[in-house]
Formats: sequence, structure tokens, C-alpha cells
Amino acid sequence: YLWNDKFSAKENAITINGYLNKRISTFNLGLAGSVDFGSTKDAMRSVTNNILRLNPYIRLQTNGVNITAGINFVQEFGTVSTSRIFPAVTADFTLIPDYLQIFGEVKGDVNRNSLKQLTDDNPFLNNNIQIKNSVERLSITAGIKGTGGPGFGYKIKAYHKEITDMPLFVNNYLGANKFDVIYDFGTMKLLGLDGEISVQVSDDLNWTGGLTLEQYKPASETESWYKPQARVTSNLRYNFNKQLSFDAAVAIQGQSKAKLYTSSPASSYVIPNTAIEKIVNVKGFVDLGIGANYKINNKFSVFLKANNLLNTENARYLYYQAIGVNVFGGLTYSF
Repeated sequence: YLWNDKFSAKENAITINGYLNKRISTFNLGLAGSVDFGSTKDAMRSVTNNILRLNPYIRLQTNGVNITAGINFVQEFGTVSTSRIFPAVTADFTLIPDYLQIFGEVKGDVNRNSLKQLTDDNPFLNNNIQIKNSVERLSITAGIKGTGGPGFGYKIKAYHKEITDMPLFVNNYLGANKFDVIYDFGTMKLLGLDGEISVQVSDDLNWTGGLTLEQYKPASETESWYKPQARVTSNLRYNFNKQLSFDAAVAIQGQSKAKLYTSSPASSYVIPNTAIEKIVNVKGFVDLGIGANYKINNKFSVFLKANNLLNTENARYLYYQAIGVNVFGGLTYSF
């Protein structure tokens, strides 16, 4: 991709993937690899951020058992040059065919941070943002998945992560409506629970729901800023006929914490100074939306959507409250 903003920051990235695999009886021997090439440039700095990944593995697939064991070799090269080796192990066991599977994973990686990724999450970033990668030193996941009968599916997992230099958003001291990016110096720990349910009532009616609970233990920061600990989603879709469909969605987000500076922080930020910090609660919210879609033909469709029907004053980030009840529509074209 190619990316730029009004502050004259520029960024580009390209990824190349490949793999080799050889099957021997019930085993697979393989090597997966990828190279990420990227660069970021603004008025103050230029960063070359490239990552090479090599993942040799052996995989066993037989009688409802699927186990993959390997390593993830990661080489950062460019402005920063570092080599790391992480585990790469996954397992999946079928206990009751179609109804119950248990799965687990142990892995690690280097997460490439970029201006595009950060602005996708928070479009109100300041200029001259520091870019450096985060290291997911350890990620452990375990869960169950399957079906409870025709039209009913579920997936539940618990996870633990240890991440070094996790990026966080903080309001700029001189312009609080702009956000800087800081990195939680050290290794933070995250404990989470995630659940998904899908119900296919009929060919024309289906519902999906999700719940995510997360508990952060910051490394150096007082809180993991702007990281809500609870999120709930619910989506209902009804196909009235082949042309007309309706949908309804509910999104619930728990409260989070924000940091405001009472005086200017050090220009080269590394660790927090609690003497000049104030913690502010960012309220949770409920967002209810409905929509309709009409298919004119195989190429053209029209849609109408209404969001925030409860007209609540909610904001994911301080000083940027969501618009009240809003309705919009449009035309889509498929090639």
C-alpha cells in the first residue's frame, strides 16, 4: 500500500509470502516464509521497517488430531536490526465430530506497527509519530468450538499475551484534540476471554453475537490507555426476499481510561511521570443501528442505514463524541 497525510508523512509497504510442503504418510514437513518491506517518513524522521519471517514446521494430521510444531524465526532489518526465535505450536483435537473440538496455540512474533495501522484505529493522530515494532514475546490460547445442532455454532477461547512496547494513544499536551503514540516501556500482560455464537434460524434469518473481556497489566504505564475491558456485538439479518434484506446491530463497549498531562512531558518519552498526569474515565456506550439493502440487479444495489438510534453521547476517544442519530444511504456497484 501507499499512504500519506496532510502533515506530509508518507508510508509504503509490500508483503511477499511463500511456502514449501512435503507430505510423508500422516506427517507434513514444511517451511513458510514472508518478507515485509516498509518505510515511514515525516518531517522529523525516516524509518525503514522490514521483517523476514521463516517458519519451519512438522504437522501431524490423523483421526481427528491436528498438531503443528515449529519455530518462528523473525529478523528485523532496516533502521533496527534484531533476530528473534519464537515457538509456533498449534493443536486441534476432535472429541465429538461436528459438535466439539478443543484447540490450543503457543506462539510469538514481532508485530509491525505503522502509521496506517495506527490511524485506522485512531484517525486523530498528531504529526511526527514515533514508529517502532512491538514484540509479542508469548501468546497462549486455548478453547473449544463446534456446533450444538443444525444452524448453531460456537467458539470460546481464553488467551494470555506478553507484549513488549505496546503502542498506546495519549492526548497531546498542547493540543488535546490530537493524539500522540507512546510505547508501554517493558512487557505488559494481557488476559482475555472471547466468545462467538451463530444461530441460523432459517435460510432467511440468522443471528451472530460476540463477547470479549480483557484485563491489562501494564508494564510501566498506570493504565493501558483507551483499551476497553469489555466489548459486546450482536447482529441480526433477515432476507425478506431475493432482492430485499434488513439488518440490525448492537455494539456495546465498556469504559476505558485516558491520560491527560498537567504539564509538558519530556520530549523524548520513555517512562511515565505520574506527577504530571491526570487519569480520566472514558464512558462506555451502546450503539444501536438498523439498515436495509435492495438488490436492483446483479450489478447495482441501494442501501439505507441508521446509526446511534439511542442518540447517546458516546466517544471512543476524548473530545470526539459520536454523531447523534444519523441516517445515510447510497448506491453500490459490483463488477
